[in-house]
Amino acid sequence: MTIASRRVEREDDLRRELGEFRPDVILSDFNMPQFDGMRALAISREAAPDTPFIFVSGTLGEEYAIRALRNGASDYVLKTNLVRLPPAVERAVAEAARAPCAGAASNCLRSSTPSCGTLPTRTALPPD
Repeated sequence: MTIASRRVEREDDLRRELGEFRPDVILSDFNMPQFDGMRALAISREAAPDTPFIFVSGTLGEEYAIRALRNGASDYVLKTNLVRLPPAVERAVAEAARAPCAGAASNCLRSSTPSCGTLPTRTALPPD
């Protein structure tokens, strides 16, 4: 496994990095000196909507966790329970990998374009 990472501390740095680097997952603290995690989540949803976003924080209360998940975060892991981070990352990356397939299948079902191929249909046959 090869890991490449980028660290940002300001909003403009995050925007720049998401323009130049396509991560498999984004990890973010909730409280940062230059800007907050919810803003980082919003920027990430805008610039890299299919990239999983996981909060890793020591101060994420239940209300903020719910708000984060409703706003598009994939998960959150408390710094006091980092043993959850590897499985959270694996799950989020696997779900993101499946998402384009599910989206393509849904689009084919709603569409009659030839690029989708043909879908089997069931027809009723008259009785003998």
